[in-house]
Amino acid sequence: MEYADGVNPMKQVPVLECTDTVTGDRLRFTQSLPIIDFIEEAFSELGSTLLPADLARKTLVREIAEMVNSGIQTLQNFSLMAEIDKYGSASDGKKFGKQSIEQGLEAIEKIVEKQLRSADARGPFAVGSFCPTLADACIVPQMYNARRFEVDLKNKCPTLLEIEAICLSHPWFETSHPEVVRNI
Repeated sequence: MEYADGVNPMKQVPVLECTDTVTGDRLRFTQSLPIIDFIEEAFSELGSTLLPADLARKTLVREIAEMVNSGIQTLQNFSLMAEIDKYGSASDGKKFGKQSIEQGLEAIEKIVEKQLRSADARGPFAVGSFCPTLADACIVPQMYNARRFEVDLKNKCPTLLEIEAICLSHPWFETSHPEVVRNI
């Protein structure tokens, strides 16, 4: 965290640092979604993308990503839970975090289930695509985190469990799973 303290005014990760190949300027970006947007734009010519070309589907992907980013993930950070514990019992923060995860994932479950039943959904990923999207990239780590909070995923999010299993067999996820990264 010392590194993040020196480069991010919020003292948080992630932080992306790179050099502009045209100007030579050092660039620094924080927060997951802006970093992903930067990478998408900077390397768009490479062919792989986390955003579908179709505007409606692209907007749905961003909606799901934002639900995780601001509607779930921020509400179960350890710093917030510790602060909540100060004003209640020692476990109130964890209860609040678990409730936030459950509410958020249940809402995403409904959206994804409806999308996968639609006529234009042919692929196995969260928005019916044939390759993972930003929505999948946000859902998978949140499912991992939900297990840490003992969320009953089998009963609350069966569709998301299926998507997670498909994602975890994809090379993008195999190399970035928390258990893999932790061992590096």
